[in-house]
Amino acid sequence: MPRWLKWIGKKVLGWPILLLLLALAATWAYNHFFPGEDEELPAPEAGRGTYSATELLQPNPYRAVQLVYQQIAQNLPDMACGNLSKAAQAKFAADLGFADCAQAVHQLSTEVTNKTQYAQSIPFNKSGQPPGDVVVINSCDYEIKGGGRALGVFTVERQRTDASGGQVKGEQWLITGHEPGPHPCPGTKPSAPPSN
Repeated sequence: MPRWLKWIGKKVLGWPILLLLLALAATWAYNHFFPGEDEELPAPEAGRGTYSATELLQPNPYRAVQLVYQQIAQNLPDMACGNLSKAAQAKFAADLGFADCAQAVHQLSTEVTNKTQYAQSIPFNKSGQPPGDVVVINSCDYEIKGGGRALGVFTVERQRTDASGGQVKGEQWLITGHEPGPHPCPGTKPSAPPSN
């Protein structure tokens, strides 16, 4: 067989084989990173796990409360309410005069004039873990900046087991209670319009 015919044969057969291998690799990668919905899989494997399977909650109680402020500043009700148990969500909304947690977040976010300041009102970087499994965090113990209101008193609990009884992974804290607290906080001056 002439040399030029072998060369053409390699090019004609080589490229389709290479493209076929690339297509197979791309299909495998797509299926690996974006699996289809398989209802037969257990919940944690199917991505519907709880905080016993993955770390979904906050690593310390102050971070849990700080995230409520942060997500209200950003008007993200799913994220803000996700740091509270279902019962605490209802109590939080009722204590602040709203029908539900999502409505509370939407309305409270309209009061915020400086998102960054409001989001950082509660410090979350306290060193060490609290000695007990329950921490009470009073918003009035901190200077709430950024135009929004103090959100009351939060009860935050360390989670040891999830609803199904599974052992919780790592340090995870959930807001399980809420009390309204004073509005405005004692010692704060109500904002007055500027005088001319």
